Amino acid sequence: MDLKDFVRDIEKNYTHLVEQKGLAFQVHTSKDLPEKIKTDPYRLLQIIKNFISNAIKFTQKGEITVSISRPESDISLPKSRLSPKEAIAISVKDTGKGIPENKQKIIFEAFQQEDGTTNRKYGGTGLGLSICRELAKLMGGEIQLKSRAGKGSTFTFYMPETLSIKPKDDGVPSSPKPPVAVPDSIADKKTQTHSLSATPVDRSEERRVGKECRSRWSPYHQKKNHPPPPTPTPS
Repeated sequence: MDLKDFVRDIEKNYTHLVEQKGLAFQVHTSKDLPEKIKTDPYRLLQIIKNFISNAIKFTQKGEITVSISRPESDISLPKSRLSPKEAIAISVKDTGKGIPENKQKIIFEAFQQEDGTTNRKYGGTGLGLSICRELAKLMGGEIQLKSRAGKGSTFTFYMPETLSIKPKDDGVPSSPKPPVAVPDSIADKKTQTHSLSATPVDRSEERRVGKECRSRWSPYHQKKNHPPPPTPTPS
């Protein structure tokens, strides 16, 4: 994936959305990055789109900044065990409402948002960050959050510069797992037909995840007295 193309696509797709809300939007890249990286552009776009969408949703004034760089040399990446020298960091920083420290872990759980009032005021399913976390794992990376209530948030996705393909037990290399289905709030058809779209994949994984989401939605909405959401379907 060409990083310059990636940056141009981010600017093209999101600058007008951010500016419509009266916010400034910037994309920065460091000079020590390679021209191209080997990764899954479909999954990467879903993660960054969710970060930017949340930043727009929860920021009323100020700016949103996307930064692409090498991780700091002393960064700790315990979940992915990535080496900073062989990793790329993509962060989305906003000047929004921020997230209290005691809420920063639960927002990555399925159907969880900062609190009930956030769900009613801003909408959303509470699935976005949970799916992003799983996509990050599939890509051999991890997501970290820095935030203070009233001071904004920074979500950073640390990913390997080269996405490795683990061999099967029979010694034949396997392809990366196909992207999972996500709600419309995370990936719309424009993103899925993006110029950086991945190779066509087997949709069985999407159907499996869709079935799992339906089974988890049902008791949740019955408890909250809400009708179930539309079932995510592969495009």
